[in-house]
Amino acid sequence: MLSAVKTKRNVTLPTQMRRLNTDDVVSWATKGKHILVLGGNGRLGVEVIRQALKDYCHVTALVRREPPLTRQERANPNLAIVIGSVLNSKDVSRALEGKDAVINCIGARVVNGEMDIGSRAQWLLQENMRRLGVRRLITVSAMAVAGWSGGSAGSALRHAMERVFAGGILEDKKVQEKMVTGSDGYLDWTVVRPARLWSGQATGKYHASTERLSGFITRADLAEFIMKEVKNNAWVGQVVCIAG
Repeated sequence: MLSAVKTKRNVTLPTQMRRLNTDDVVSWATKGKHILVLGGNGRLGVEVIRQALKDYCHVTALVRREPPLTRQERANPNLAIVIGSVLNSKDVSRALEGKDAVINCIGARVVNGEMDIGSRAQWLLQENMRRLGVRRLITVSAMAVAGWSGGSAGSALRHAMERVFAGGILEDKKVQEKMVTGSDGYLDWTVVRPARLWSGQATGKYHASTERLSGFITRADLAEFIMKEVKNNAWVGQVVCIAG
């Protein structure tokens, strides 16, 4: 039989009801939240969708085609797939309406030559967020925006080659970041700069900093960090670097 305690109003409650699991409290923070994911066809976007569904969020993915999810994941009643374009204002508007937060995972389409799609989509997104009153935004950028780290002659040559190959992409990410950070107070934004992305399962072993970091991080770990930020809002108004 449970022992009991009395409150100030003389209402008797079981003692065990006073115990709270902090992990449960954190998970309650996202239950029922309505989230829009952009870039849901990409490998990171898919991980974000999966983790958001695990956190009982209502997830809308604005995509050009069906994302590579399992049949069970696609059948989840909390998932809505909107086929459209991130460069079409009407598509963005209908996917965005009623959302509590937006997670922007859009990456450059090198094959199609759309290396500026990040900034173009960001502008449309922010215009619609302002109009619809949606404030919370998490945008995934790139660690290289913070500059290239030092290293040996070999690594310097590799970095130089990467700069030539990814120059247009990085310039687009810089423009995209400026749009987010210069949003004049109508957004509760966070910019996430991940280290080199790696396939693999979540390890839970990563760290975040406002300073540039090096190394790798799995997409699953990055998605986990993003969902924690949706829950906790620990980095609102900041550019955060994350690495394993």
